[in-house]
Amino acid sequence: MMAASTTAGCYDNVATEFPAGLEPLEENVAPTQTGATYSETLALVEGDDDYMWVHGRGYVNAPAARVWAALKNPETMVGGCAVDSYSITPDVEPAYEFSFEAHYVRNEIITVEWQNNFRYGTIEGVAETPEFALIRYQKTFGNEVISLIEGSVQLHQLSADVTELQYIEHLSAIRATTGDMKASMKQRFAKALAEAHDEPLPVCP
Repeated sequence: MMAASTTAGCYDNVATEFPAGLEPLEENVAPTQTGATYSETLALVEGDDDYMWVHGRGYVNAPAARVWAALKNPETMVGGCAVDSYSITPDVEPAYEFSFEAHYVRNEIITVEWQNNFRYGTIEGVAETPEFALIRYQKTFGNEVISLIEGSVQLHQLSADVTELQYIEHLSAIRATTGDMKASMKQRFAKALAEAHDEPLPVCP
């Protein structure tokens, strides 16, 4: 695991335990689409309790197997537009179907570095043809400017050609906003759409 550092002494680097398992963080409250067809859009709901949270629900007009394969490209999940650089270390948790670690660097008043671990598993069906699959991720090490990052992504097969994605993220960090979280979630959904449709991944605005 890559160590993190900061140029200022005000904040320490801390490790955070990532408990074993693959469960959604909570029930997703983002609205569902109704009707005979689904538009490839993402609905978002936000709140701020003990931490900031965002729920998202979106639809991809592609088979679940194709979307699941798209999500296994780490580039669809890293959210790199909000940082100055990042790197990926694959297979950091071999007990899971798929995993990787993302190491981020962001330069503002100080240089902030942190690591998120991502783990994947097929819950219903098999990896090649999932009916319900799940991703969990969490900050596991880094500067305590960010005290909490945790999230879950659910994949549900609705029909042979429609897949639902449910995103949930919790964040507690100095100077962060739910607007930042929504922008990152929109970016992840846009990347998943592009990858599932064999299109180039969108670039940062």
